[in-house]
Amino acid sequence: MRTRLIRAGFEDEVVTDTVARLLELGYLNDGTYADAWVATRREHRLHGEVRLRHDLAQRGVAPETITLAVVDDGEELTRARAAIERRVGSLAGLDREAFSRRLGSFLARRGFRASIVTAVVRDAYASSVDDRDPPGISGDELDAGTDSE
Repeated sequence: MRTRLIRAGFEDEVVTDTVARLLELGYLNDGTYADAWVATRREHRLHGEVRLRHDLAQRGVAPETITLAVVDDGEELTRARAAIERRVGSLAGLDREAFSRRLGSFLARRGFRASIVTAVVRDAYASSVDDRDPPGISGDELDAGTDSE
């Protein structure tokens, strides 16, 4: 807050008094801010832990506060799967490499860990291939060449 007020052209004494008063009233609390910010980004933007940590650091939140705010809630895999729901359909028909590169890049930009990205991309590709199989025939049957006439 102090930096923003100084950049806005306020005098140092005014900035000091204002920040002191805001702290006294409990309006400047990085922990509360970080907790609320993380909850919102997880729920509405479906961001992963890497992105959350980076974005909070960019906003000037102390590393200790970030560590407390961005704890593993056990739902990152679920969020990553939800993040790709709409995107997978537009990638149908791509070969495995292109599919993996595009979807993996998307999830990485969202801040998901490599292990999460790998698992979600693998499962999404397998599902998209299964969805393209003709009705009544599984991908395994197609691979095995079951035309034994």
